[in-house]
Amino acid sequence: MRREMTETHRGSLVIADISGYTQYLTGVELDHSQDILAELISGIVDTLGLCFTLAKLEGDAVFCYDTALEPDGQVVLTALETTYFAFRKRLRAIEHMTTCTCAACRSAAGLDLKIVAHHGAFLISEVAGRPELLGPDVIAVHRLLKNEVIERTGFSAYAFLTDALLKACGLELSDGRTHVEKIDTGRQSGRVLDLAERWGRAEQAVEAYVRSEDAFLEVVTEIPDASLPVVWELTTSPIKRVEWLDSLVRNTEDLVWGERRTGARNHCVHSTPQGEMDFYHEVVDWKPFSYFTEHSRGPLGETYDLWEFEELRGNVVRFTFRTANAPGVTGPEQFAAIIESSIHKSVGPLTALAQARTRETATARTGSGEDVTSA
Repeated sequence: MRREMTETHRGSLVIADISGYTQYLTGVELDHSQDILAELISGIVDTLGLCFTLAKLEGDAVFCYDTALEPDGQVVLTALETTYFAFRKRLRAIEHMTTCTCAACRSAAGLDLKIVAHHGAFLISEVAGRPELLGPDVIAVHRLLKNEVIERTGFSAYAFLTDALLKACGLELSDGRTHVEKIDTGRQSGRVLDLAERWGRAEQAVEAYVRSEDAFLEVVTEIPDASLPVVWELTTSPIKRVEWLDSLVRNTEDLVWGERRTGARNHCVHSTPQGEMDFYHEVVDWKPFSYFTEHSRGPLGETYDLWEFEELRGNVVRFTFRTANAPGVTGPEQFAAIIESSIHKSVGPLTALAQARTRETATARTGSGEDVTSA
């Protein structure tokens, strides 16, 4: 039975498509090829599903959406990049862990991923318990899969972000290339990001993970009724930290290519009984939805601060904060009590804000009050 919904939504429309799959099927064993496809599709659904709602599986593609009028651009970028990184890690695992010598298993490394992300209007109808999206923008995002990106850019794996999405997200990117496609629904321009190049850069990045045994302070807390992307957004955004971090009164940030990632910097000002104190932070390790590390400089000395996250069952996010002396530096450990007190004072406001934003995000992802975080 089909239930029509006349309300028009606006939001993000995202398709992740496994490229090279049709050619891959030629001459390989169908049973193993289907197993590999199922594993790769499952991984794409898991990672995109952190921030978007699954609309439909379309063969070797995953179609997702949300109904956020102004999505957080940094979170959208993180979701797309993380999806590709997870895809590459699964391909590597298939290659390294399988002992099968069949053509399907040997050839899986030739598969890749392309992502098209758009923002526009659509209707949602329900068919057999699943949403079906309708409208010109839905057609457009599908048409954009058949494009000339590879021919014009040479990018074997990419994310094509349309100008409509960039505008809705407030993104001004300098990485990648501008690109225009002419399709039957009109001209679509945007920016193309080289995902393979980003993967290579991430693989070569120097890790700056602060271990428990190296930290002079560790605070672990659990945030209930909150989603991982929301907690990630509230903690990684220097601007949003002003809303919950103890004594923080203002913050500015300097992004990298318009993105929050390794190398991004921020300047924060804290109010103290002794007056305002300035601190300067630079991201030195960036593992989206897992952890990030900042090199911090200020009146308390130089430290490496780790912010780590783990999504637990029952919509609970475990948040761990560790701080250690920066390499070659001593002294900041004498301020451990001050730092610990500030973090503990901040947990309550962070929890309340994360819970409220999670409820808002759940509505924005589906266009209803459905609790998508419990899936």
